[in-house]
Amino acid sequence: MRIRQLSFWLLSIIPLALSITSLSAKNTSYPYVPVLCYHRINPKISSIYDLTPKNLAAHLQFFRDNGYHPITALQYIQSQEHPQNLPNKPVILTFDDGNQDHYLYVFPLLRQFGYKATFFVNPGPILERNKYVLSWDELLEMSQAGMDIESHTFSHPFLTKTNTRPDDPHYLQWLEHELEDAKTTLEQRLHTKVELLAYPFGWFNCLIEEKAVEAGYQGIFSVNWGVNQATENPLRIKRRAVSHDLSLLEMERYLTSKPLSIEIISPNDAAILYEKPPVQFKLNDPSISRIDIIIGNYKGEIAPNSQDIFTFTKFETPYFGYYMIIVSGYDHQGNLYINSWGFDYQKPTNTIQ
Repeated sequence: MRIRQLSFWLLSIIPLALSITSLSAKNTSYPYVPVLCYHRINPKISSIYDLTPKNLAAHLQFFRDNGYHPITALQYIQSQEHPQNLPNKPVILTFDDGNQDHYLYVFPLLRQFGYKATFFVNPGPILERNKYVLSWDELLEMSQAGMDIESHTFSHPFLTKTNTRPDDPHYLQWLEHELEDAKTTLEQRLHTKVELLAYPFGWFNCLIEEKAVEAGYQGIFSVNWGVNQATENPLRIKRRAVSHDLSLLEMERYLTSKPLSIEIISPNDAAILYEKPPVQFKLNDPSISRIDIIIGNYKGEIAPNSQDIFTFTKFETPYFGYYMIIVSGYDHQGNLYINSWGFDYQKPTNTIQ
């Protein structure tokens, strides 16, 4: 009952929080909390999101040299009741997918630097004895060493299903399996409590969020860009996926960015839509002199109309699925401000067989 009550309360306040934007200037006495999302760490790079162990070591050294204090995702969620306990210049390091190289390369480097991190893991491939993923013994060793092991769903699917009605009972049963069985399997195998979830590919909507809360997750991580308030909505934690072409200078610019205060007009964050919407918002900060927007393949500067409303309708090669909207603002000194949200663009229900 407590979880369902929490779900109702959170879902009822989220639209209001976003309309006045929880990214306002409140809690400025507390540090902002950036979250970095890493994937494979391997000497051989085969994807844009692959880094070499040398790359990762350079990042960890950068954090040390510049006074950053890595904390785990769980430490951040737990600190929200007492944000004054956050360290100066916190940063959360997360590693997705449970790749075997996380034990071979990441774990030793973290121990070398004395850092803790969060690993979002899919138990399905481990149960199948996939040789490319972490074993239960390796995960248990990492957990006992203070690493934070959390859920990345059971099998790492796209949780949004554009060919299925959101109210289809088979879909809902499958969704509950991905969310609930991942949590319970990790808890049983690792003898620890699992409280956090990271969405595979970052795709989600309001229904998936509600089911995640019902499954017992207390904090949820997307890959929407931006740094977080110390007391951010725990169901909408932003984080930046790290690619191998992200320079240390660009990473520092992201780490030192601030939340961009806007009023979201359309679409609501995590909305399920059956038509392409206009993206509309108002800027709340008069110090911002330039606004850029990224949606899908489009990237460019955007200007407001006579009513000070920013509107974007230039969707290129539209696809069904999740759209992340990234809005970046710059003041006259060139300081970076970021806000990001998204929506789930579904096929019209009358076209689904």
